[in-house]
This record gives sequence, structure tokens and C-alpha cells, in this order.
Amino acid sequence: MSTVPADPLLGTWSLIGTERELIPSGEVTNTLRPGTRGFLHYLPGGRMAVVITEGGRQAPAGDVATDAEAAALFRTLMAYAGRYTWQGDQVLHHIETSSLESWTGQTQTRRVEIDGTQLRLSTLPSRDPHTGAHSVRRILWERLG
Repeated sequence: MSTVPADPLLGTWSLIGTERELIPSGEVTNTLRPGTRGFLHYLPGGRMAVVITEGGRQAPAGDVATDAEAAALFRTLMAYAGRYTWQGDQVLHHIETSSLESWTGQTQTRRVEIDGTQLRLSTLPSRDPHTGAHSVRRILWERLG
């Protein structure tokens, strides 16, 4: 009787680090701002969701954000959700909704490295959606118990 191995991504992961490696220089920069928070969820049935809020966000002064406050909050948020599938050592995020509307309907590929309770997801070489720099971005996550 053969068994299918459990999906090692299943569960909730908490953001612990980010970095960007510029291409072609190879310069690596820690991009995690103090106070940045994020959670990544991989659910049974092949669904996923991620939300990251950059450190230093300011709450609106009133009950309703001004246009400037709303724009600042949007620029410090990354969120998307959809289905995911495995392909070798990569996970493909099939994005159904995103804070970056240009990602909705796209597939984002991430290289996967798991070491104990830590998960490192790396982009393929591409343009950073926030800076435009040609780079590889890596995000390190810790599995929540």
C-alpha cells in the first residue's frame, strides 16, 4: 500500500525575514523593516493566502482615512490569495485576488527550501514590483505551532 506524503507547506507561517539580491551585482540587502508583520497560510485542498504589512504604518487620524493616508497604507501592504500547486522544488501561487491588481490572474513561482520549522520562499529573477530592480527576493517564514 503506497501513501502520499503529507504536504510540508500546510499550516500557518509567520514572517521572520526578507532580503533582496540584486542582479547582476549579487548585492544582498536585508529588506525587513522593524515592525513588519506577515502571515502565510497553506490550507488543505490547495488554497493559500498571504498578507504582509510593513513596519511603521500609521493609523488614520480619524474614522475614515484621507486619500493621502489610504495611499500610504496601500503602499505598505502586500496581500494575495488563490490556489497553489507543486512543481519540483517550486510552489506555484495561482493568484485569484491581490492587493497588486496586476498580479490577479497570474501565477507567481517560488523556489521552496524547508529546514525544520523554517520555510524560505524565493522568487525567480524578476523585477521587484515595488522598486523595479531586477532581483531575487527571499522571504523567510517560521511555522506557527
